[in-house]
Amino acid sequence: MEGKFVDVGREVQQKSITAQETEKQIFTSAAKTQTMRFRFFKRTVDILGSLFGLILLSPLFLIVAFLIRREDANGPVIFSQERIGKNGRRFTMYKFRSMCTDAEEKFHELVELNEIEGAMFKIKDDPRVTKIGKKFVKQALMNCLNW
Repeated sequence: MEGKFVDVGREVQQKSITAQETEKQIFTSAAKTQTMRFRFFKRTVDILGSLFGLILLSPLFLIVAFLIRREDANGPVIFSQERIGKNGRRFTMYKFRSMCTDAEEKFHELVELNEIEGAMFKIKDDPRVTKIGKKFVKQALMNCLNW
């Protein structure tokens, strides 16, 4: 009888572990569902907020685009560059152009004039910056428009 009792005890013990694992799976599944709901809600709010911001600021964007186009009719209004983001993911960044169209090619000629050490590059009177770009930078308007 003892042998059967031990077997029954083990069986009960195994069942209780299985029940705990089941509860853990249910809890984990519920947490994943909540996380998925939160991520969906956050993404929806991000998209709607961005859309609202674009609509609200579109008159200002049109004025800036006109001023950039008026100064340099041949170059693009929007500057695009590939960047590396979170987890090494590549993305294309877009912003209003504040420099001449060949600014990246001229960069190598100006490296020795860099006034800041490290990864940043700064020249007091950077010859690549356009007239309208200088005005925007002075007023820090470009930083506001490019977030």
